[in-house]
Amino acid sequence: ADETTLNVIQDGRETKSKSYMWLYHSGGHESEHPIVLYEYQATRAGAHAANFLQGFSGHLQVDGYAG
Repeated sequence: ADETTLNVIQDGRETKSKSYMWLYHSGGHESEHPIVLYEYQATRAGAHAANFLQGFSGHLQVDGYAG
């Protein structure tokens, strides 16, 4: 799981505002059909990843972001 910034053009929002794309990868060795899932969020709050991963069990590789 990891997040990266992107700019979103949206009415009523400054063009300099940061948004975030959270990426999740199933892992090539864990599945016959690995996937990469992209989840758009307006903030970098770690709660987004926590909500998405609720109920997950297995290995999780992260970059150490504590948010």
